[in-house]
Amino acid sequence: MKQYIFKFSNWLIITFLFSSCEKVIEINLNSADPKIVVEAEISDQSFCKVKLTQTVNFDESNTFPAVTGAIVRVSDNSGNSEILTETAQGIYNGFNLAGISGKTYTLEITAEGKTYTAVSTMPLPVSIDALFIENTSKGHGPMGGGKSVSVQFKDPAGVNNYYRFIQIINNVEQNSIIIDADVLQDGNTIIRSLYSENNDSGLQTGDSVTVLLLTIDKGAFDYLRTFNQLNEGGGLSAASPANPLSNFSNTALGYFSANSVHSKTIVIQ
Repeated sequence: MKQYIFKFSNWLIITFLFSSCEKVIEINLNSADPKIVVEAEISDQSFCKVKLTQTVNFDESNTFPAVTGAIVRVSDNSGNSEILTETAQGIYNGFNLAGISGKTYTLEITAEGKTYTAVSTMPLPVSIDALFIENTSKGHGPMGGGKSVSVQFKDPAGVNNYYRFIQIINNVEQNSIIIDADVLQDGNTIIRSLYSENNDSGLQTGDSVTVLLLTIDKGAFDYLRTFNQLNEGGGLSAASPANPLSNFSNTALGYFSANSVHSKTIVIQ
């Protein structure tokens, strides 16, 4: 089994709100061939954005080749479609097909003689009711105590809901991939404490914190969940797959997520 690495970035979601940040994880792949890695999103606040790269061998430089010249098409279940424009090497952007909650989107990528397809349905948005500050001995990261932000929202009853939380502290997006599901919480008011891997000292007076609550589908949730298991747990259990669960066909790594977004900002007093 040959070892490869690939890079996960958070640049896709409402990129005008924050600067990009990236994580690097090591993954054991079942094939010696390089794999295409897709990071793709469309939201109710932005057009479709796609980043295409390839895995590299573990003993190679951490330079992840961009996949250029691909044909990337996004379509919805109403018959609308758009071919995305490559705006930089490996970066493809839509400018016409807006994301609408409740619609189902198909992303089709043709690159280097192969076609990869993923489908995602955009859930209805869930609003943040309140943000508040907590003092915690666990701190805002793994290194110590301090103040942290908690988010409160009402989970819609009768439907499986999956969430991702993103913090932007003083215009810097935090690295942590924080996700949740409404298992045992269906229809309840949920309070979720947030943390940050790159803000170990905690929040300080005057800090501005914006929280994005993304409502995502199960495919995106499963990818992020297994990505976290690999990154934080030193590898998945024997019963789990060797790579994060992708919702793409044809052995592509990565994910396509149609998500709705709600945000709220608090200033630390």
